[in-house]
Amino acid sequence: MDDAAQHYSRAAAHPAFCRPNSSAPRGGVANLLAVTNPQALSPGTTASSNHQLPRQLMKKKQNENMEDVVVVVGGGIVGISTCYYLLKQGRKKRLILVEREKIACAASGKAGGLIGGVGWGDEITEPLHEKGFQLHKELATDLELKSYREISTYQVMFRKNNRFKGEEEGGARLLDRKETKINAIQAQTAQVTPLELCEKMFAYCVEKGVEVVYGEAQLEKRNGEFVVNVNGEIFAGMCVLATGPWAIEAEDWLGVSMPMVGIASSSMILRNLDAKVDAKVCFCQQDAKTETHLEIYPRPDNSIYVCGMGGSPHLDKEDIVKTRAETVPRSSKAPRVLGLLERVTAVGVDSSTEFVLQSCMRPCADDALPIIDKIGNVVVATGLNCWGITWGPAVGCLVSEMIGEKKTSINISPFSLGRFS
Repeated sequence: MDDAAQHYSRAAAHPAFCRPNSSAPRGGVANLLAVTNPQALSPGTTASSNHQLPRQLMKKKQNENMEDVVVVVGGGIVGISTCYYLLKQGRKKRLILVEREKIACAASGKAGGLIGGVGWGDEITEPLHEKGFQLHKELATDLELKSYREISTYQVMFRKNNRFKGEEEGGARLLDRKETKINAIQAQTAQVTPLELCEKMFAYCVEKGVEVVYGEAQLEKRNGEFVVNVNGEIFAGMCVLATGPWAIEAEDWLGVSMPMVGIASSSMILRNLDAKVDAKVCFCQQDAKTETHLEIYPRPDNSIYVCGMGGSPHLDKEDIVKTRAETVPRSSKAPRVLGLLERVTAVGVDSSTEFVLQSCMRPCADDALPIIDKIGNVVVATGLNCWGITWGPAVGCLVSEMIGEKKTSINISPFSLGRFS
């Protein structure tokens, strides 16, 4: 693996971005995905608003066997991908997607969208990178994604005064070589805008008959089988928990240890820029003055996504349970980040620039590896950390294979819950 690609590996150069604080306290009682008032929330911007099921349709259909139903809890990239690939397998099961707020409302809709293939990860996660990269290429074609493209990636090192200025070269705006040292990351990289991907996969699932339920999910055990109860009863021969950091709520219910934190990461999207942005992803070194390690993702719509703002709080189980999809962004850092961006990008960040400050929780297990495991008739799929978009379709595909009782296309044993016992 290229040295620069270590930035995003499990042994990343920026621990605050890719690793949890293992000393964070744990505790609290699980609320089992409860939501206080789901009906008050908008189901989203896609066709989802037309697919809330009436109460009677949520219940077990007459003469329906439990093994004929799959309930996927969580409308993020893993949950949607699971439904998508079950449909692609031609499964005849009844598929029900449960979401308590709206589709891709948390990290799946607010991530940067970097897709790392060959050359990213380590010996354990590299198969996920390779599979994820290939599936993203297929999804881009099948779903006609406008935001997908392969892109060059660079590591940016600051020189002594940490100042930047732009220069023109062949129409592209580059970092000033007098002020920075730039190393190309020799790894397979692409990008996609995650919300577009999730919404188009979701629309496909709805078109093909996936039932969508918005509301409170209660997890129960009846007659030795796990079931999901959503404003009525849904009996599932198989249940998939794809609820990001909120999967930790099921520790007591499943009788397992799931040491995980939610990393509340802030990010920023800049629009209305006064110049065309060059298609180069930049990973900047730690800047002592702003206490950031900026990651700059130019997008095809000429916006810029920025993360690596530093100081991301690590939420323990009790805090995760109390937190909904929205976490509070670190607004105090915005002026310093904008000032640095003006020098880094040289695209005229000024008072006319529109920017959106946002935050979400990344689920990160104590060893920074994903969790993919089956306990009875429940599959748990979470802990994708900073690689949620790259790995999301791959994990969804693997879960669909597990449900179909097929041999998984890659070895998932390193991702089992047994590693925590």
